[in-house]
Amino acid sequence: MFPQGLYGMNITGMWMDEQYDPFNTRAEFKLVYLLWPKRCHITGRRLWLTHAYKGTAVWTGPGTPVEEHRYYNEVEYIIQKLKQ
Repeated sequence: MFPQGLYGMNITGMWMDEQYDPFNTRAEFKLVYLLWPKRCHITGRRLWLTHAYKGTAVWTGPGTPVEEHRYYNEVEYIIQKLKQ
């Protein structure tokens, strides 16, 4: 159907096996100190009584806007930003 070379093409700046996550493009990040336990979105480890990056994205559409929050470990957040 398609030539063999088209399956792995880099069409949108990423490979076909990677999933696109629009959260990182819409979110505003800031460094916060966590008093309550939260989970790191990348590793799943518990973050508690430490500094972490909090990302907040606002999703709008029909109805009321919804805020989504994600927490990232400091080191994992920096590594993720360097990979992009």
